[in-house]
Amino acid sequence: MEFMSRAPKAALASILSSWAYFGYSFKCLLDAQAGGLAGTALKVAWLSFLMQLGHAIPTGTPHLLALSAWGKAKRQSLLRLNGDQGPTVDIFITYCGEELDVLMDTLRAVVAQDYPNDRYRVIVLDDSASSNVEAEVAMLGQGKNVYYSTRGSKPKTHAKAGNLNHGLQYISTLPGGASDLVAVLDVDMIPSQQWLRALVPHLLADPKVALANPPQRSYNIPDGDPLGQSMQVLFDVMEPFKNATNSAWCCGTGFVVRRDALESIGGVPEKSISEDILTSFYLAAAGWKIVYVHEDLQWGLVPPTITSHIKQQQRSCAGLISTVRAAWNSRAQNMTPEEKYGALFPGFAFAMIVTMTMINLIVTPLILLSGTPLVAYSTDAQLRIILILFLTKFLAIFAYDFLASRAANYQLSLLGISLAWLIPFQFVTLARFALSVLVGGGVPLFTPSGLIDIRAPKTLGSRLKVALWDDGFLVYIVIAASIAVGTAASVNAASKAVDAAGIFHTLFVGAFWPPAFLIWSMYLTDCWIPISYALSPPQPLARTGLLERDPTTQLAYPNLHAKDQGQPQFPPEGEVWYGIPEFNLLERNITVPGFSPLFPDAHCTKSGDVCQLITGESEINAASTITALILSPLFDLRKTYFMVAGIAGINPKVATLGSVTFARFAIQVALQYEFDARSIPANFSTGYVPQGSKSPTQYPQSIYGTEVFEVNDPLRQLAIGFAKTATLNDSSTAAAYRANYASNSAYTPGSQPPSVLGCDVATSDTYFSGTLLGEAFENTTTLFTNGSGTYCTTAQEDNATLEALLRGAINNLTDFSRIIIMRTASDFDRPYSGEADTVNLFYADQGGFEPAIRNIYLAGVKVVQGILTEWGSTFEKGVKPNNYIGDIFGSLGGKPDFGPGSEFNNNPVIPSRMRVRSLKAKRALEKLRAAGG
Repeated sequence: MEFMSRAPKAALASILSSWAYFGYSFKCLLDAQAGGLAGTALKVAWLSFLMQLGHAIPTGTPHLLALSAWGKAKRQSLLRLNGDQGPTVDIFITYCGEELDVLMDTLRAVVAQDYPNDRYRVIVLDDSASSNVEAEVAMLGQGKNVYYSTRGSKPKTHAKAGNLNHGLQYISTLPGGASDLVAVLDVDMIPSQQWLRALVPHLLADPKVALANPPQRSYNIPDGDPLGQSMQVLFDVMEPFKNATNSAWCCGTGFVVRRDALESIGGVPEKSISEDILTSFYLAAAGWKIVYVHEDLQWGLVPPTITSHIKQQQRSCAGLISTVRAAWNSRAQNMTPEEKYGALFPGFAFAMIVTMTMINLIVTPLILLSGTPLVAYSTDAQLRIILILFLTKFLAIFAYDFLASRAANYQLSLLGISLAWLIPFQFVTLARFALSVLVGGGVPLFTPSGLIDIRAPKTLGSRLKVALWDDGFLVYIVIAASIAVGTAASVNAASKAVDAAGIFHTLFVGAFWPPAFLIWSMYLTDCWIPISYALSPPQPLARTGLLERDPTTQLAYPNLHAKDQGQPQFPPEGEVWYGIPEFNLLERNITVPGFSPLFPDAHCTKSGDVCQLITGESEINAASTITALILSPLFDLRKTYFMVAGIAGINPKVATLGSVTFARFAIQVALQYEFDARSIPANFSTGYVPQGSKSPTQYPQSIYGTEVFEVNDPLRQLAIGFAKTATLNDSSTAAAYRANYASNSAYTPGSQPPSVLGCDVATSDTYFSGTLLGEAFENTTTLFTNGSGTYCTTAQEDNATLEALLRGAINNLTDFSRIIIMRTASDFDRPYSGEADTVNLFYADQGGFEPAIRNIYLAGVKVVQGILTEWGSTFEKGVKPNNYIGDIFGSLGGKPDFGPGSEFNNNPVIPSRMRVRSLKAKRALEKLRAAGG
């Protein structure tokens, strides 16, 4: 992973620059003190220094974790278990009184695992001892390996850990005894069908691996994730580094563990409500490994209100801190210092963050109220050096945060800015824990996450009452008011200066001293988060509305919007190829320099006959990734067939949802002049005008060379023939939606069932919708291809991909005659008669996404198998084109059957030749030459 290789270097830079800044600031503070600084000014300078240090230490601890992974930072390989053999697995679903329908959705998904049916059992561990649950489980489990067990109705001990240990005892009584492996799911976690096949191979590949677990993802996070509930920094930044240093955690749910390894540590530890972390700690102490598989395999629920979120965070805080004392347990004796640091680092770091930030929240208003300078220095030269060192530290931390934000796809932060508004609640929890240790208290009380379901009050008044009084948000108003008053006091003190320069200097070294300003402004901003959330909470979405449910089986999975909460994951177009019976693309995972940071690997079969890469969306990503592939010494692509595959919008004049299309032409339709459609001349049919032209119907006069590509038509026909042997997927929702297009005879193809056909693709980074734009790009396709092309699908990447492959072909690195462009239709590019453009784009449930994704595999695998099967007889030597192939310039030789003709007189381009294609540039060059330039 590119981030994991670069981040340790960025972390080192941030650590060294922080040491330099604080070291020099400390020296200047001592110099100022020796020079006579005393009284309030000296106290404030020291408090300001300690405030900055108190902020830097906890926010800098992730840099230490990244630094410890120097030279080791490699992402865990992604694997799949193929075939009908595998170790036996007992799957525990822990239940403690949550909503029954939540349990049943998880249970159905577990029963539907793509894993040999005779190799796994499902056990619902019910700590509520509900007869309704027992009856529902028995009904769903008829004829399946589904079991129900409970510890009874008496008060339970040791919460989830006790329930899991009960499960370990229970499975030994089942026919055949306990299974080889144990898997655990929280009641709300819906696993993907590939969950077991993705995790089990990690235990088979290394006999010392005791536990494999994926990140926790959530499908009901409000848009924008205002409370930071996705925990992306943990799952997408910290956990991969911990995995690289052999200190990965069990994340609490979705994990698979060797039963004998768990039994070797006496079962699940019961002395903490964070049994997952202690399990990780004790397994590592016993010599076992834990691997973190950075792949999205489960989706659950986050608390629906800010009140319930706070209570969950307090419980997590108590559990995390309670693991710190495990370092002094006798079980830790066999751990290396690195493993011990990695295991205990989060608890120590969290305790430091909470304590130091709470102190800062108290101290910051006090030092602002003083109205004195917040930085100590003896000379102006010292002040300049302090400022330069701070800016260097700031840029170094910014660079690390930038890399981390790219990896985790979260909003870029500054100087470790976090959700400090939670700190007062977490500090109370920390204080209670410390007190319980001092007086010999027991494990903190436990509340199951599923029971933390406090409904948000509906009226503004009741919300304010609950927020300010019941939840204690009044503390944020006090903190914010104190900071505001302190800032005002500092400004007032500055106003007493004799001139503007004095006012500016007093403010600059006072309240607006950059290091202090960034801290107190962060606290001020964070204090507003809970208040604004209470005033205007996001509209909660019904859980059922976030799921795609099969009406026959009732099997439900989170829909695309619910899954896509800013969390990096394999796009469905890529993931659909994993875990298929035909071949295993995850047997070899090759990291390629220059690939997207989100998708850094090429995934290949063991033999290397079939590989897959994910470019990332947009033309820039596609061109960059394909260029990196072509220039990589890891691959010989001269006889490689490229199948460009993905979903697309569809023109209802040509085809319908779920259809599989194969293009001969790819047209870069957005490479034009554009006028707002509301201001175009009356004789214009569209606001798009080809470059260098003055009318929508005039061929472009200024040509860049990427406007049109044509690929091998005989190869395309063979691919269509292979794909037509597939049985395409469809959905009842798509059938109902496409029926609306039958009212317009021009859209008859759009109202029909999905099919396989040949038609052409339009490339544009703009995601457009509407009849006017659809017809505009129909016109562009016809114009640019001299009437040969038929616009049917929309894409963001294809022309960029083809340009990179063409440049490779020019240099004999690729074969342009071996390209197949396949797109499957996920949505219509325009509404049906009577539907608004916005409804078509934003709101309509067209039902085409799932069939389009599924048909990428169903049709695409037939093409891949056809090429492999007939490799020796047909495809190894290549399929000879009977049409022109290449770009609009004729760069590969031959005469284009579109455009102004070959730029290179029908001969292949000499790579070093330089051409001037812009009409204005040509005229300017002609004038220059005429003038003797």
